[in-house]
Amino acid sequence: MTPTYIYLKNFKSIKELELDLTPYLNRTVLINGDNLDEEGCSSNRTGKSNFLKALIWIPFGISQIDDVSDEITLYGEKETVGILRFDDREIERKFKNGSQVFGYRVHGQSIGESNKDAQQAFFNDIGITNKNSSIIRNGLYLNNNTNTFIGQTATQRLQTLVDWFDLIKYDDAIERTRDFLKVKKSEQVSLEEKKFNEADLATAKEGYKKLKEKIERNKEVLIKLRKNQQTFDNLANKQRELQDSLKLYQEKKNGNAKIETARANILTVCLSFDEENYIKTCNERQALAVEISSLYQQANKATWKCPKCQTMLMFDDKLIEFNKQAIMEKLAGLDTRNSQLSEKLKVLEIDRQKFISLQREYIYNKSIADQVLYDLAPLELKIKELEGETAKDIKDYSKEIKNLELEIDTLNRQLGNIENIIESLIKQKMENEIAKKKLIEINKLIGFSLLWAGERQRSGLFQELKSLKLSKSISNLNLIANNILTSLFMIDSELSIEINKGVDIFQVTTGMKHPISSMTGGEKARAAFAVALALNKIYSTELEYLLIDEFFSALDQRGMEVTIDILNKVNGTKFIVSHVPVEAEYSINLIKEKGITRLA
Repeated sequence: MTPTYIYLKNFKSIKELELDLTPYLNRTVLINGDNLDEEGCSSNRTGKSNFLKALIWIPFGISQIDDVSDEITLYGEKETVGILRFDDREIERKFKNGSQVFGYRVHGQSIGESNKDAQQAFFNDIGITNKNSSIIRNGLYLNNNTNTFIGQTATQRLQTLVDWFDLIKYDDAIERTRDFLKVKKSEQVSLEEKKFNEADLATAKEGYKKLKEKIERNKEVLIKLRKNQQTFDNLANKQRELQDSLKLYQEKKNGNAKIETARANILTVCLSFDEENYIKTCNERQALAVEISSLYQQANKATWKCPKCQTMLMFDDKLIEFNKQAIMEKLAGLDTRNSQLSEKLKVLEIDRQKFISLQREYIYNKSIADQVLYDLAPLELKIKELEGETAKDIKDYSKEIKNLELEIDTLNRQLGNIENIIESLIKQKMENEIAKKKLIEINKLIGFSLLWAGERQRSGLFQELKSLKLSKSISNLNLIANNILTSLFMIDSELSIEINKGVDIFQVTTGMKHPISSMTGGEKARAAFAVALALNKIYSTELEYLLIDEFFSALDQRGMEVTIDILNKVNGTKFIVSHVPVEAEYSINLIKEKGITRLA
């Protein structure tokens, strides 16, 4: 992917710039500048480096050009915009109020729902899996005045290669494995502490057994106490029944006394009744009635029978009339007597009826009294028996029973606690068996973790793999860089890139090694150029353009010509900024006037 179009607005000193880059595809392009504000200025200061920085800022952001956000936007403006086009792809970056907005379009269609998604999609398309300054500065942007790979310290170079070749994944793996190791060692300690004591379980079971036996003994005592209590409860009930019987006896006795009083009253009434007089009166009245009947018969008949001789006598009418009159007179006297007797009988009959009624009541009450006396005999006997049975004291076991029930309840709770302890100990025993198996597994995992990550800085297979890959990468870098020096620059000296505490770079000439610090400017520039091309070849991306800023000042004329020839052979578009005169077939001319950079 080679840029075919660039648009800038308010980027550093560039007010607005739009340029078609298709004429410069796969060419070496010199960026020239004319500073109308400061004629004769040795550095020009026309914004040539800003043009190159824009080619970095648009795809990769502020952090890759070593500028702070306040230096990005042209003074007095509020927003910076940059567009870079690669045939069918286009990226656009905006900067406003300290925030960057990144857009990525393919065939005119936006890719990604957010800035982060769009940026990642672009990186994926150009073959960069991790946005890293080393990728850009050492393979795309070569500036002799900044921290290129050659200019960094040995430690920084080592970190650059670790990042470049994605060796950080081994460190991440080591860190994760060591974190895992810490967790497993913690689990190991925890599991080793779970030592199960069989004696505790045996003691708990023995305590449970003894407590159970004590409860059973107490239950037996409780049963006896409850039986005794029941016996005495029965006696108490009999006592209550006795009291009720005594009360009933007293009531019956009182009832019998009332009956005796009633009988005495009846006897008094009965004794006052003159039954003989009543009978005599009845007989007298009956005889009188017979006599009256006979007289009536005689008064109405002509014959009459002598009461003594029974001779039938005949009367004439006068005699009959006389006799009748005499009889009638006698009847009148008899009727008077009969009336008197009838009145007397009425009075006697009332007394007689009263007598009969009282006599019946007497007979009834006498039968009741006799029954009471009959019932009282066994009742008195039963009372005597009950008095004998309840003669001894009745003991109340309620308090003892309650205390024993409370003790049994307490013992049951203790038994429950011991059951829980036994259950917990059995669970611990099972967990201990599981823990033993788990401990074996964890020990295996700890062994594997130590094998792969180790416990020290430089131990474990991950570190060895990282070292092997880094060593291989260094060997390839050595080989490719020296091949570029030999084939392109046609020099006999070579580079030696070695790993110690970091990455050291030496120049080897006739068997002698010279560190970077003792290299000449030209040697250092050639080494930087060779390493940059080697890194770009090892870690190739889809981007095919190279930015070279102030790189030729350390080269002599011959060195610059050779470098230009080499650049013409390298694929992609190469943009060069130089303060020293450099001849190039293609150029882009910039002018700075009144602080603003524009195309000439």
